[in-house]
Amino acid sequence: MPVSRTTFEASVEESIIIDAPPEAVFAFASDFNNYSQISSAFYESYQTSDGPVGVGTTAVRKAYLFVRHYIFEQTVLEYDPPRRLVLRNVSPSLETTEYMSFSPNEGGTLFTLRVCGDTRSFVAISLPLILATVDSQMRKDLRNLKKLVEDKLRREK
Repeated sequence: MPVSRTTFEASVEESIIIDAPPEAVFAFASDFNNYSQISSAFYESYQTSDGPVGVGTTAVRKAYLFVRHYIFEQTVLEYDPPRRLVLRNVSPSLETTEYMSFSPNEGGTLFTLRVCGDTRSFVAISLPLILATVDSQMRKDLRNLKKLVEDKLRREK
């Protein structure tokens, strides 16, 4: 009898206003080397393809999530500076797509991050806990991104 593999899909979205132009926020957020600074969940991140970042660029992000280590292979699906960045992250048991938008907002940037994912390794009963954890981590990451970008701009003045 064939084994059925169940997939659970979910989405979480958070936004923050950053006191910096969209170009500065986009440049920081699209640099794979910055991910471990932005998020405590990612302990290593680096670009694996040659050349500047654009559609098709690949990277690796290593994370500690839900008491497990993950190695995500990442691909840039959309690259539209300074408006939109879409990344696909794939690991053996978890796949996510990150949609980042950068909108001008009263001299700064409204940065919105939406993460859509599916998991094949967690049971459905765990999904509310997983979503709450991801949402909490995203809020922390966005506050950290805001601080990092704003501090960088202050130092450059």
